[in-house]
Amino acid sequence: MNYFYTIEDNVLIISAMDTKIYEIGQPSVIQDYQINVGGDILSGTSSGGEGQTAVSGDVSLRSGTDKDAYQFWNSIEQSLKTLLASEDEKKTQSSFVINRMAGTIMVTASKTELETVDGYIRNLKNVFSRQVLIEARIIEIQLSESQQYGIDWTNVVSGLDIGDITHGTSAFTNVVDNTGPNYRINITGNDNFDFLLRALQDQGDVRTLSNPRINIMNGQTSMLSVGRNTSFISKVETTTTTEGTSQVRTFTVETSSILSGIMFGLVPYINKEGEITITITPIVTNLVELEAKTIGSTEDSSAVEIKLPVVDLREMTTTVRVMDGQMIIIGGLIDKKEIVREKKVPLLGDIPLLGHAFRSVSTSEEKTELVIILMPKIVG
Repeated sequence: MNYFYTIEDNVLIISAMDTKIYEIGQPSVIQDYQINVGGDILSGTSSGGEGQTAVSGDVSLRSGTDKDAYQFWNSIEQSLKTLLASEDEKKTQSSFVINRMAGTIMVTASKTELETVDGYIRNLKNVFSRQVLIEARIIEIQLSESQQYGIDWTNVVSGLDIGDITHGTSAFTNVVDNTGPNYRINITGNDNFDFLLRALQDQGDVRTLSNPRINIMNGQTSMLSVGRNTSFISKVETTTTTEGTSQVRTFTVETSSILSGIMFGLVPYINKEGEITITITPIVTNLVELEAKTIGSTEDSSAVEIKLPVVDLREMTTTVRVMDGQMIIIGGLIDKKEIVREKKVPLLGDIPLLGHAFRSVSTSEEKTELVIILMPKIVG
């Protein structure tokens, strides 16, 4: 029977409509998540002349959140309009009121319609209440001479009693596109990072760059950044004014900042089967130096100095799908540095001119590989 009834003082009261208040508890925050890696490796420059082909190179990956999908209350409003749409214009219309500040929805509708809204709100709460705890290790490995081409993952995982191991690029076409990095290693049966770190020590010296641990709600974005923020002069404007017989030059300086460290973006999605889909975007920067450039002429005192950063950059983005408790390993980001070492005889090596005979300089290359290890666990 599609009616509500109550009994008061032995009187049966029947009504076709009733009002119910639902509490959602969702903050009115609109998120925006953008990914932009890669770019023009030639900085927009080109070379070419008559009869020659211009040279250019641009590889980039850009993606962002669906603006409409993050309009939480707008989506609920449209859903309720659909659920409460009346087929008979002559009967009393159902209605609802959304209080975004309090996070509540007041619905006035028939019994059947309220049951439909009950199911919708219950399912919505179940989806948004899912959380995932992500433990991460961002490590850098100074490769030994025998591992100059990168970490040998076959030797890392062989001979260890760590459970089931799967690795490779298979079964990825339904998760990520073919244009992005799609190599992964999944290890189940052990929820400890220590065994893997010990195995990686055979590949070279292991140094932990960051050790974040964070809880993220389903579909919400998270960003971590660790490092040093350095400001530098990026723009100088000069203005010349005439006061009497003299000229006055004023300078307007603009500064920018650059992060030397790690920036890490995560967006998880959890379904009812316990599968976790994560978009992962790590960016590692290392400020090498601030190179000073002088612009203008020193003769008329118009010269100004700006500093341009020289940065070593390692970045990638990918999307993977794993089960609860599986381990994700992302590697292959190798950096090469040239190390100059000087040896000299004490005192004699410091003598001007003659000291060169008592000094020697050697140059060597040092390769490091960045490895990101993630272990997502569903909370509750």
